[in-house]
Amino acid sequence: MDAENILIETLEKIRTSGPNDYDEMETLSHIKLNHNEIFIKYESHLLFLLGLFYKTSEPRNIVDLYLNELSLVIKAETNMTLSILQADIYNKIKESLVFSFSAPASVGKSHLLKELIYLGERDVVIVVPSRALIAEYIIDIKSRVDNNVLVLPFIDIINAKNTTRKIYVITPERGIELFKYKGKLDIEIFFFDEAQISEDTIRGMIFDSFVRRVKTEFPDAKKIFAHPYVDNPNAQLLKHSFVTHSTATRYNQNTVGKIFVSWNEIDFEYFSPNNKKIIEKIDFDMFDQLFESGKTLLIYASKNQINDSTRVYPFIKKYIKHFPSIQDKRALELIQQMKDYIGADDKNKKSQMISYMKRGIVMHHGSMPLRMRFIIEEFIRFNYAKICLATSTLQQGINMPFDAIFIDNFNRLQTLYLKNLIGRAGRSTKQPYFDYGYIIVKKKNMNTFINRMNQQFEIQATSRLDTQEDFTDIDLQDIVEASRNNTFDDKLEITKTQVDRLKDSNLDTRIESLLDNIADNGEINLTSMNSVIRDELKTCLKDIFISHLKRKVLTKYENSILRIALTIYLWKIQKKSFKEIIAIRYNYFLNNFKDNAPIFSQSPHNLPNKNARYQNAFEKQSIEKFNYDTLIYDTYDYLDKVIGFSLKDPISAYFYIFYEKYKDKRALIMYKLLKYGTSDEDEILMLRYGFEFEDFDWLKPVISKISEDNIEFNDKTSDLSEQQLAIINKYAF
Repeated sequence: MDAENILIETLEKIRTSGPNDYDEMETLSHIKLNHNEIFIKYESHLLFLLGLFYKTSEPRNIVDLYLNELSLVIKAETNMTLSILQADIYNKIKESLVFSFSAPASVGKSHLLKELIYLGERDVVIVVPSRALIAEYIIDIKSRVDNNVLVLPFIDIINAKNTTRKIYVITPERGIELFKYKGKLDIEIFFFDEAQISEDTIRGMIFDSFVRRVKTEFPDAKKIFAHPYVDNPNAQLLKHSFVTHSTATRYNQNTVGKIFVSWNEIDFEYFSPNNKKIIEKIDFDMFDQLFESGKTLLIYASKNQINDSTRVYPFIKKYIKHFPSIQDKRALELIQQMKDYIGADDKNKKSQMISYMKRGIVMHHGSMPLRMRFIIEEFIRFNYAKICLATSTLQQGINMPFDAIFIDNFNRLQTLYLKNLIGRAGRSTKQPYFDYGYIIVKKKNMNTFINRMNQQFEIQATSRLDTQEDFTDIDLQDIVEASRNNTFDDKLEITKTQVDRLKDSNLDTRIESLLDNIADNGEINLTSMNSVIRDELKTCLKDIFISHLKRKVLTKYENSILRIALTIYLWKIQKKSFKEIIAIRYNYFLNNFKDNAPIFSQSPHNLPNKNARYQNAFEKQSIEKFNYDTLIYDTYDYLDKVIGFSLKDPISAYFYIFYEKYKDKRALIMYKLLKYGTSDEDEILMLRYGFEFEDFDWLKPVISKISEDNIEFNDKTSDLSEQQLAIINKYAF
């Protein structure tokens, strides 16, 4: 076929209608791939038509000249080099109090919104659906703003003496922390990224409840809702009755092309989901070609696939021959940081994840602690990673594009998430080229892929807060009622009905006796407890947790989860680091193998969860091949999902209620231990400044003074490593 004529026709369609058609972008990608000698003659013109003015050169025709003049107008008005789409978003944000929009991935919306955040003069709250996205925002923002801007993944006011503005990156669940500081904040923008979280059943209600409270208590702050591939972004305005100065826009423009490939484990074929047909067979190994040309691959898989090396390793083993051991100094430093953090070594505590990193292969999923994700995402950004094995954490909008994506898992990968994942394929570079990426699926999944990709996605225009929907699950009723009626206790961060149950729990006499046993001269001593007192402490904590629930009996597997979680919780409040907790559990499991198999350890789930079933976290593992990485992820899930999300707030709340009732300072110490992991005021302040327990050993000697106003360092900072200096840099005035 005449590629040049097809290219000219496609460019004319884009000129008259804009880059709104996926089929046209796919056509451009194939012509560039197969007929680049023709494509390059028109590439500069295409960049003008796509409005990618940060890529364009001198105009060569009248259309380019007009568009170039438009780019100069945009720069004069915004003081930024923006695409036409970005400029329109910019203007809508400036003109509106509330703006809800939808745009495909790779159009630069994140870049624009971050620029607005950097250039702002007042406080900003960014709400994201996952902690994985928090990591990305925190890294990026901290690298761009001055030291007088406070950047935190939670709501707090510290370093007040040196802070001119504050930027918070939070999940909806942490939004409740905002309102106790209302009078001390001057919020300019609320940015709700990946706002389609409003469609989740329970988290959606929490999100909607937070939005409505923000609307009431911060009426003059701008509210921006950003979505990918949502057909009706105006639904956010309807469901929350945003009327005055409110606008919604759906953008369809694409700037990065896609090439689609099917694979049957032997042969590869090009196919088109837009035309729903096979295009042609490929006479080479697509993966080999990608790696030989230096391109990067994201493999979307389930966490079980990633953790079970027998399921993923055969694929990796076939292609790992292309990856020599990494020698780059900075990359090796990141690998060493990872080893130090998780306590891995090259003898017994062997980490498959570390072995992969040494060959340029990384993993990314929600069971990794935030610091691990920071390291991995930095590893990816510096182009050390050739392959990334990832779960849904990357489909949720993390701005880490790859040259190609291989989708190996379609479970729960519905339309919106599939499109969002596809958007990760193809780097939108600053080079003066048209960018495209590859999407690879197994041939048996091709029809599923095509059907889901061609479906539309709409969000509901009515919030579940306003429906009469009954939630028969008794465990959900508290959060549903509090979300609908705004009956959360801002101080204790649980619902008011749960606070009432804790007050009526009839545990006071037992807790007073417990405090007598674990206190010494008014101070809590948890290091010298005998087994009887330790068991009584666990029992009391368990009974406190159950007393805040609507039902009073847990299932067998809920009890199993709670038993393990409380053991880890005690280590945490005894100031054990993450690495130390892993080491304790590692030694326990290796000393308790029976018939060369580990004892049963229930996998963690949020509590309460009456649907929890038998699931051994270390099933099918032998003492010779014990999976150290599984232990890391299992431990973090207990610390995060069970302790952090389920246990910490209600259990610590009880001790604060006890303190207020009896003015028993021992209960206040227990509250701090359970809430923060320490009762030391300086250590609590360090945590509030965003430092971690793992930093305390080297951090304490270099701090001469710390308060809510500021933190002062002494001259011992000269002995710190570059990594340690980078951690304190934001506060080292």
